[in-house]
This record gives sequence, C-alpha cells and structure tokens, in this order.
Amino acid sequence: MLDKYAALSTQRGKFLITLWVIIVIILGVNLPSLEEHILHSVDPFIPSTLEAKRAQQIVSEKIGLDQGETEIIVVKAEEGDIVSEKGRSYISELSRAVESKGKEDLKGLIGVVSVTTIYDEILAKYWAKMNETYREIEQRIKANLTEAHKQFYKAADELQTLHKTLYTLINKLTEAAQVMYGVPALYLQAWISAAQQIAQANPLQPIPVKPLNEHAYNAALKMLPEEGRPLTEAYLKAFHTAWSSTFTEDYILPTELNPQLLYTKAQVTINTVAPLVFSPANVGEASKLFTELNRAMNITQWAEPTTRQRIIEDTAASTASRESGLSESVIRRLINLGQNATQHDIEAFTVDFLAEQGLDKRFLEICLELGREPTPEVLDAATQNLTQHVFAEIRSKFPTPPFPDSIPIDLYSRLVSGDNKTALILIQFNTSLSEVEQRTAVEELRKVIAEVKQSGFTTLLTGPMTLSYDLRNQDSEDIGVIDKVTILLVFILGAALIASLIVPTLSLLTVGSAVAAAMGLLALLAELGFTHFYLLRSMIVVVILGAGVDYVIFMIFRYIEERGNKIDHATAVKRTAIHAGGAVILSASTVLVGFSCLALSSVGILQSIGIGLALGILLTLIGALLTIPPALSIIKDKILLPRRTIPNFAIRLTVFRRMAHYCVSKPKRVLVMGLLATVALGAVITTISITYGDIEMLPPFESKRGVDAILSSFGAAPLSQTQIVVVSREPLFTENSVKTDLYQALDRLHTEISNLEGVYPEYTYGPTRPRGEYVAPEKVDRSSVRQFIDEEGKTLVMTTSLKSFYTADEAFTTIKKIREKVSEVAKDEAALSGAEILVGGGAAFYLDLTTTINHDFFYRIIPAACIGIFIVLLIALGSVLLPLRLLATTAMSAVWSIAILTLVFQYGLGARIYWLTPLLTFSVLMGLGIDYDVFLITRVKEEAMKGLSDEEAVVNAVERTGLVLTAAGLILGSALGSLMLSPNLVLKEMGFALSLAIFIDTFFMRIFLNPAIIVVAKKWNWWPKGLERQVKDQSV
Repeated sequence: MLDKYAALSTQRGKFLITLWVIIVIILGVNLPSLEEHILHSVDPFIPSTLEAKRAQQIVSEKIGLDQGETEIIVVKAEEGDIVSEKGRSYISELSRAVESKGKEDLKGLIGVVSVTTIYDEILAKYWAKMNETYREIEQRIKANLTEAHKQFYKAADELQTLHKTLYTLINKLTEAAQVMYGVPALYLQAWISAAQQIAQANPLQPIPVKPLNEHAYNAALKMLPEEGRPLTEAYLKAFHTAWSSTFTEDYILPTELNPQLLYTKAQVTINTVAPLVFSPANVGEASKLFTELNRAMNITQWAEPTTRQRIIEDTAASTASRESGLSESVIRRLINLGQNATQHDIEAFTVDFLAEQGLDKRFLEICLELGREPTPEVLDAATQNLTQHVFAEIRSKFPTPPFPDSIPIDLYSRLVSGDNKTALILIQFNTSLSEVEQRTAVEELRKVIAEVKQSGFTTLLTGPMTLSYDLRNQDSEDIGVIDKVTILLVFILGAALIASLIVPTLSLLTVGSAVAAAMGLLALLAELGFTHFYLLRSMIVVVILGAGVDYVIFMIFRYIEERGNKIDHATAVKRTAIHAGGAVILSASTVLVGFSCLALSSVGILQSIGIGLALGILLTLIGALLTIPPALSIIKDKILLPRRTIPNFAIRLTVFRRMAHYCVSKPKRVLVMGLLATVALGAVITTISITYGDIEMLPPFESKRGVDAILSSFGAAPLSQTQIVVVSREPLFTENSVKTDLYQALDRLHTEISNLEGVYPEYTYGPTRPRGEYVAPEKVDRSSVRQFIDEEGKTLVMTTSLKSFYTADEAFTTIKKIREKVSEVAKDEAALSGAEILVGGGAAFYLDLTTTINHDFFYRIIPAACIGIFIVLLIALGSVLLPLRLLATTAMSAVWSIAILTLVFQYGLGARIYWLTPLLTFSVLMGLGIDYDVFLITRVKEEAMKGLSDEEAVVNAVERTGLVLTAAGLILGSALGSLMLSPNLVLKEMGFALSLAIFIDTFFMRIFLNPAIIVVAKKWNWWPKGLERQVKDQSV
C-alpha cells in the first residue's frame, strides 16, 4: 500500500495536491459559520441521565419554574448605603430602564426583580387595594348620601310638623290654663282686693262672706273675655258656687286673709269644679288638656309666669313624647327652638337629633349643606369630599408601606447585602434564546447600564449569558493571539531548523489548509445538529498546527536525509513516502485512537473535544500525505531555498549520538533515575488541590468581577440554590383536604435538610413552609404553595441555598449529605414509599458531572485508549513490549507534567488545578505524546532490520531522528504552550501541562529513557513476531 502511495506521489503529484485543494475548498466554505455554533455553556453537553439534570427537567416541566437564564446587575455603593434615597433611585432607574428596553430590544425577557421592583409591586398592590377601597367607599357613600339626604329631609319635615304641633299644643294648653286658672284667679283677686279694703276700713270688724263672694263673682264676670264666654261664665259660676260652699261661717276675721291659704282653698275649689265643667261632654277632646293641666299645675304656679310657662311646655313635651315616641328631652329641645323657629333651625336641630341616633354627623351636615334639591354635580362634589375624608382616616390607620421595611426579609436579604452596601437586580430570560440572541441581550443590557450609570456606584453585569459572552470575547481574543503566536513560532523554528523559507511556508500552507478544512467540517457537522464546546475551538488550531507541522517536517527531513545520502530525487521521495509516511500514518493513528476515545464519554464536552480533535488530526494526516511527498516530487531540492545545497547536519547530530551512547552504555542508571523521578513527582500529585469551579479560573473581566462581588457581599446563597424534587405516588391535595401523612413526611424532610450544617435554614422553603414558617395542614392554601407543587399534586419541590459556592468541595459534601438524608427519611416515612426523590441545583449538577466524567475517564476512556493504541502499535510493530513501553513512558510524561504543574501553579502561584486539566493532559498525551516515540521506534526497527544490533540501531535512530524530532517537539510544545498566553487560567494550566509533557517526552523520554528501555529489553522488544535482521541494498 505504501509502495503504491509512493509511486502515486511521484507520478501524480499534481493530482494529489489538486484533490487536497478541492477537499479544503468543499469543507472550508462552511468555516465562517463555525463561530455561531461554538457553545460556552456546559448545559447542552450534559446527559439527561444525571440526577441533577433530571431534577431540573422535572421542575421545568411539572412546576413550570424554569426561568431560563438569570442575569444579575450588581450595584455597589462606593459611599453610604445602597438603600439610601440616591441608591434606591439609581436601582429603580436601572430596573425600569431594563424593563423598558425589554419591550423593545430584549427578546425573551421575562421580568426584572430588585428591591425597588418588589417595593413597587408592594405599592401597586397597596394602592390597588386602596383604590378599590376608595371606589367602594365612594359608591357606598354616594348611595348612602342619596338615601341619607332623602331621609334627613323627611325627618326634618317630620320634626317641623312636630314643632308646629307642639306649639299648637302649647297654645291650647296656655288657653286651657288661662281658663282653668285665669278665671279663678280673677275671682280670687277681686275677692282678696275687696276683703282687704273692708279690713283696712274696719280692722277690728269681721268681714261678711256672702257680699264679698258676690262682689268677686260680679267683678270677675265683668273681666271675662268675650271669646269662650259661655264656658268661662259657666266655669266662673261653678267656681263661685263651690268657693262659697267652702265657708262655714258668714263672717271671717281680717286675720284669716292669708293669700297662701286662700290660694290653697282656691285650688281645692278648682280640683272640685274643673272635672265637672271641663268634662268630655262639655269640651270634648280638650278635656284631656284640662286634666293634664290640673294634674301638672296649681293656681299658685300659674300665678308665676315663668313657672306657668315651664309647666305648660313640660306638659306639652310629655304629651308629645307619648304620642310621637320621642324622648321628652328631645321634645323639650325642640320646644326650646321657640315658636318662631325657622326651617333652617329645624333642619339644624335634625342634624343633632339624627347624630344622636348614631348617624354620621358629617353625613347629616353635608345633607344640610346640600339643601333640599341639590344638583347631581353638587351631590357628586359632596360625595367626593366625604369620600376623601373617610379615605384619609383609613390611610391614617393603614399608611403607605415603608421602604424597605415592608419588603419580606427573606426577599430583601437575597437582594441587598447585610451591610446594605450592595444590591442585586435580577433579569430573567426564557430558555428559548439562541446564543446569538443571548449575545445581543448582553450587549443591550450593557448599553442600558452605560446610559443610566451614575457616579458613586460600581455597576457590574454578570450571569450565565454574560459570563458566556465575556468568555466568548476573551476566547476570540485568545484565539487571535494564540493562533498568530503559534504560526509565528512554527515559521521561526522551521526556518531556523533548515535555514529555508520554503519549508516553514509549505508547512504552514499544508497545516493551515488542514485547519481550514477541519473547522469547515466542524461547521458542517454543527449545521447537521452536532454541538461544539468552546475548549475545542481553543485547542484545535494549536493541536493541528503542532501535530501537522511535526508530520510535515518529519517527512521533509527524511527527504533531506535521503538526498544527503546521495539518493536520487525520485528514490528519495519514494523512501520518504514509504518510511516517513508510514511513521506519520502510524503516529497519527495513535493520536486518532487517543482523541477518539474521548467520544466514549457520556458527557458531550469530552465527546465534542475528542471527535473534533480526531477529525482535525485525520484531515491533517490526509493533508500532509496529499501535499508533502507530491510537493517534494514537483519542487525537488528547491524546497531548501534560499539554500542551494543539501544541509550537513553531522555536527548537530553528534550531540544526539553522544546522548544515545550514554543511554546505551548506562541504561539501568537512566531507568533508575526515571523511576525515582516518577515516584517523587507522583508523591507531589497526591497533594494536588483540584477545583471544579469554572468561574474562579476565569480572568477578571466584568462578569467575573460581578460574581466575586456577589460572593463577597452575599456569600454563596444567591449562586448555590439547590432543589429537592419529590415525585410522589399520591397527590398531596385531595378535593377538600390535604394528605396529612404525606404532608408531615414532607415537613420532616424539610426540617432534616434545613438542619444540615452546610445549608442556610432561613433560605429553605417548601410546600409545608412556603415562607419559612410552618403552616398547619388544615390552614395551607394551595395557591400559596403553587411554586412548590404541580397541578396534579404529585410533584413537590423544596428549595434551599448552600453556604458554600456550588463548585466548592464543601458544597459537594453538603449535596452528598442531603442525598443521604433524603434516603434516610424516605426509608422511615411510609408516605414517601415508592416516591422518586431527586436532588438538583448547581452543586448537585457539578457533582454529578465530575463524578460521571471521572468514571468515564478511568473506566472507559483511559482503558479504551490504552487498548486501542496498544492494538495499533501491536499490529504495526509486531511487538507486545514496545506498545506497553510507549504507553508507560507517555504516562510517566503525564505524571511528571501534572506534578510540575502542581508545584508551579498550586504551590508557586497559589492557584488550584482545574479538574479537567489532568484528565485532558493524559488524554492528549496518549495521542500526541506517543508521536515521537513512534517516529523513534519505527526508525530503530528500520535500522535493526538492516542488520544492526539493538544498541547500534538505537544510537543510529536517535542520531538520525534527534534533530527533526527535537525540532518537532519544540514546535508542538511551543504551539501548545501558546495557550498560556490566555488570561483564562484553564487554558494557562492546559498549555503549561501539555507543552511541558511534550518537552519532557522530547528531551528526556525519547532521548534517554526510551533508548535505555530498548537496550535493557533487547530481544523482548520484538516479541513475539521477532525481527528479521538483514542488510538491505542501499541502492534500491
């Protein structure tokens, strides 16, 4: 097969190059779209079988709590409190600006949450209730006022009538009193006056009674008014008769003229006569008035005008009270208004009277002010005035909720730091946004912040989308720098190695076209539904450039070596295609196996990196095979331009020959030194401090500083939320009740979890404690726990926050404790029997992810890579020991590299080692690191087959390949090392570890350790197939 390829390279070189150009063009046209398909979020690459992933899906599907991505604006006051008037105003302005932007340019915006939006919502609910109350009051007042106005004036009219009736009664009583007591008074006055005159004239003479009585009667009769005279005459006559009958003697002594006694006698006479004269038969209904007067008054009282008037009014009040049902005091006050009281006086009295009955005096006064016939406008104005008065009283009892005291403490503590210096504005987007839309959203948010930004505040935007955006931008910058530096290093080292401009130019053209083809192929696969993780984009150019240039230079060097041995041009190209091409194919095969085994992982991140790098190496191999030997057959020795002669590397090769002689002469010493170094450095690895935190490895761009600000001000709570999802067999709610046993089991689970050391109990919520406090089953309202239960009632969620950042070891430990506690409670509680209980959230997600990847590496990827590479090398080399030795020394390079990485970064720079770095280092080295061993061992085998001993074959192989493999190692190591130019600590560590491992393999394993092992193993190197040593005719 290689012979046919060699012949094709020399005979149809232009065809092969054209074929490669066509391949590059076909695949390369897709290249511009690749960046759109590079994902920086790990979520799309995570298998749905992970417990945390399944919990997330259940919460999203059943509860509907999937809020997508939450971006956070971190606002920190440089002076004073963030909740001061100035800080509150700034937060409010930012929140409203984002909401306003969301209506225009922020696709997928769900909502904005901050202390001011929550307070605005509280105010909105408060004022909604107040406005509803105002409307209800207004409606009620208008209805009541209309009715009250009607009733008021009805009452006023009734009191007006009563007032008139009273004074009619008073007048009648006055007239009756005038008759009942006035007629006797006239008689008595005349009688007393005549008696006194007689007594004065004859003081010692008795006074005759009969003439005196007749005189009094005649005198009184003359004084009677004409009106009602028949009655008064009859009454006077009756009184005269009765009065006369009270005297038993015809004479009285002057000493008996005592007015008080005479008035008493007169009253007795009245009491006797009045009922007879003023009987119903004589006066009709008026008889009652005379009866009341006779009972309430005597003639002495009548003689006193004030007393007389009072008694008459009291009698009228008593009579009216009995007839109207009103109290005498009310009637008396109505009388006190006077007979000439106006209508307004009566209406004013009505206000007081009805107020005493319990009616609102303001209502009554307004009714009075409205008048009897108010217009609708006047009535509405009065309604408004009264409504405002009543509403003001309500507002005084229920004032406007104060800021920030009215905000629930659990919400406030999540949005404002304990020292009141930092506040968070949460911006929620749905999950339907593409990465392009997410980038647009981040750009728009930053525009809003820039427009609203105020002095005195540090404002940072962070969150998953922003971190991805910043990481993408940083990645683009890194790639630009790394690619340029890598290309420059390749060109400089290639030019320096051979002092030729054509060699590095041809190398870069070949490998560059392979990069374009590989990235175009990745873009095409992305269009077909494959996803690519951003680390693949960061690594693929470096890996292809490093490995590809190695392949190109290795073949070019073999051509130069053959030409230096005086081999003709055509034969040199053929030998290059056969020997160097075969070695390159074998080397690339091991790389392909190493990278492809990453695809065995169940995690898409490793699948993406593994498949992408494998495809890149495959295209690089194809490109090198289709271009280099054909190009050499076309341009021949012009490959060395501007050199005109074949270079002599004898001086430079002498150094490698001496090194090889040292290894061959003292192989055991070299082996012991290598093993001791491996043991010592292996001990260092046992102290490695692994971190799973992506964020802590990032450079300090804005979103990273935002996360740091949140951690320093709030702790881990806002970023380390955890969900416990319970999928029960039975629903929690029935039609009219709650399943008490399940409810109590859930509360026990809630309590047990909140009591764990690594959990914030105050941030633990669930169906039984929706706001942190226990709610009895009979008092639980389903609407209040909607965010914790699905419609069916079988899926229930508890949420809590961890005290450690979600990628910290302490957080992982807490998740393990939560899962242990969940299992314990589930076993004890019969109500949870058969229920599926899952723990989700960031910490659980990363714990499951790292556990899965570690399992995949140690039980899938590494065994498969070792077995695959072993089989490839076994088939190619026909040896069992050589593949095992290659794998072992490659593993040693990885151990050395990771140990030194630990010493430099962990102990020297104080940075922890990213968990993926050792794993990827080993995986990449299983492919790329074996390259040089394959190049070396294939040359050793070639030399041994010429009839040389193993020692001579090793020395010749090291000498012949030393320069080219060292140059290739420098190029590949430098290319991988260019990853350290990134400020991203993940790429720095990977670049350091990978480049160091290549340098270790290049300068120690290949030159010293591998030759020493070959010399010690001797014939076992070629077991079981053995090696047929024969001298080949060099002229062939």
